[in-house]
Amino acid sequence: MHSTKTLTLFPTILLRSTVRQGASQRTQLLETLDRVRRETPNSPPPQWSCPVYSTLESDASLQRLEEVAVVADQVVSEAKVLAAKMSVTDSYSDKLAVTQTWLTVLSRGQSVDVHTQSNSLYTALYFPEAPADGACLTLHNAANERGMSLPVRRETPLNQEYFVCRPRVDELLVFESHIAQSFMVHESDCRQLCLTFTLAAR
Repeated sequence: MHSTKTLTLFPTILLRSTVRQGASQRTQLLETLDRVRRETPNSPPPQWSCPVYSTLESDASLQRLEEVAVVADQVVSEAKVLAAKMSVTDSYSDKLAVTQTWLTVLSRGQSVDVHTQSNSLYTALYFPEAPADGACLTLHNAANERGMSLPVRRETPLNQEYFVCRPRVDELLVFESHIAQSFMVHESDCRQLCLTFTLAAR
């Protein structure tokens, strides 16, 4: 894991990092995800209006697969970095573990509705495939979700309504699970793969 940095938002903290892996390891991961897509029924949550491919309800335990488990170990390490940045005690962060992992595949014209990951502390998004013109991720200010709107003199990362970024190949994003997320319309002919990990203290 390299190039880790944190951004302060809303206020919350977003950790952005890059998963480094060898060519053969990456090839094996992509082959595994292709097999998952062939063999696992599409099961996006009913509240998602777009028929995007997702294993969220059919198989959310992909961390059991050897190639995904390698990434999951790195996810836990980065989540502990985030916990330290948020002044979470070591005795608590040492108990962090991946609880669920699922695959989402965005094709041209598809998007993902605003949602949160319940029953977890942190959410991690890993992008093994992310075209340069792929769908942007939006993180939404939780204050707006609660109907709070305060006047501000100057917009800063601490009071903006949302944060938007275009994921890069092998990028890993980690943030608190209560932060709502969504994906804008995917306008690329190339697919965008996203592995979502949820973490909690065990």
